[in-house]
Amino acid sequence: MIKKIKTRFENQIKARLISGFNRSGVPFALARHYNGKSGLTVIDVGAHEGLFTEGLDKLFGIQSGVLVELQPTKIDNLRRRFPSPRFKVIHAAVSNVIGEIDVEINNQDATTSILKTKRKSTELAALDVEIASVCRCPVVTLDSIMCNKSMNRIDLLKIDVQGAEHLVIGGASQTLALTAAIWSEVS
Repeated sequence: MIKKIKTRFENQIKARLISGFNRSGVPFALARHYNGKSGLTVIDVGAHEGLFTEGLDKLFGIQSGVLVELQPTKIDNLRRRFPSPRFKVIHAAVSNVIGEIDVEINNQDATTSILKTKRKSTELAALDVEIASVCRCPVVTLDSIMCNKSMNRIDLLKIDVQGAEHLVIGGASQTLALTAAIWSEVS
């Protein structure tokens, strides 16, 4: 009996180490960093379905959060799941300039970017990155978002924008001065 429990426990630990994420979907490194803290201020650029922010909120409680997503089909669901006044959901792409852009939404929509998808790339061969639709999207900078949001500090800035991370950072000089930590996917 003890051996079965020990084996099950070891398998659970191995699965978590391999995945790198805890049950709430928060990377272990972040969970350790914020352990014991609560009332975080978070900006989630490339929020998609909001799973990252949801996990942080479950584990630590988010005092104030901004979720930014460029896909219009995701916005209503994000607004339902993350209500005001604690959260603000913004439909926009984030870059180093302000304006508008035509965005190609891929069939596998988590791969969508403001950058053109290299559809013939061998790295993307297993993914369905054909164009599902094209939409016109506002483009903002992080600094322009912060001008309209009363956050005087940011505990965590998460960036997951499929290769355009450098553009987000390029429009965030004032925001970065208020930011304690950045969690970014890098493509």
